[in-house]
Amino acid sequence: KPTNCGRSRCVPGSWPWQAYLEIPDYNESIYICGGSLINKEWILTASGKRHSGALGCPQSVFLWSRSHLQGVLEWRIHQEYNSTTDENDIALVRMNEPVAYSNYIQPVCLAQNGSTFHTGVKAWVAGWGTLEYILYDFEVSLPVVGPNQCKCNYKPFPIPDKTICAGYAEGQKDSCQGDSGGPLVVKNGSIWIQAGVVSFGHVCARPNPPSVYTEVSEFQDWIENESDVLIPYVNTSLKSKPRVMHAFLFPLQMYVKAIAYWVTIWIKLG
Repeated sequence: KPTNCGRSRCVPGSWPWQAYLEIPDYNESIYICGGSLINKEWILTASGKRHSGALGCPQSVFLWSRSHLQGVLEWRIHQEYNSTTDENDIALVRMNEPVAYSNYIQPVCLAQNGSTFHTGVKAWVAGWGTLEYILYDFEVSLPVVGPNQCKCNYKPFPIPDKTICAGYAEGQKDSCQGDSGGPLVVKNGSIWIQAGVVSFGHVCARPNPPSVYTEVSEFQDWIENESDVLIPYVNTSLKSKPRVMHAFLFPLQMYVKAIAYWVTIWIKLG
């Protein structure tokens, strides 16, 4: 059944690094997958599409909600990518000419080696991976799921090292088929940082297990060596906001009201 996996329509320009890649297959059809603009020449994406019926390199890259078209010069897949286990599911696409930055086309910062994203941290993923509204891009917010919980949810099947998981235990919201290669981003202050690359999932938006993303920070050296350009990195350590404050604030508010009440009575009696 057509679905958008619980996602919402994107506002144009909200994800200015989002890229849409078209890859021809053996039946002269077009595969779609996502990517992220990391500088004026390079798109960061996943390796997996090459092994799912597609004919090698993407032929087109679209930016700015598919309004800006770029050709492709080359596609560099991680040398140790394993199509069976999805290990090292990461790749770079070099466009045929540099893009011009604008309000709608901007690169995303990448998580630096050593960055950590704890359980519950709010992350976002966007893309065109939907069966019903292929002309539009969608977005969804997902909580990071810790590695131990993620491995437990996928048992008896192992998940690759150098990955990060995100999703809801109850499902209903998720990245979708066709989002592969797109960015999983988090916000640190005013800076958006790419933490992951959409790799694989069980079934879109079903309860457990969460979707799995290639962890960008683990591939900093590879990205720098392959692209041979300066890319903005941010060392990030994010934790989810504590919920115990809500339990604390409620009685505090009651105390304040009680004190105010008795002060009022005291003033009237005085």
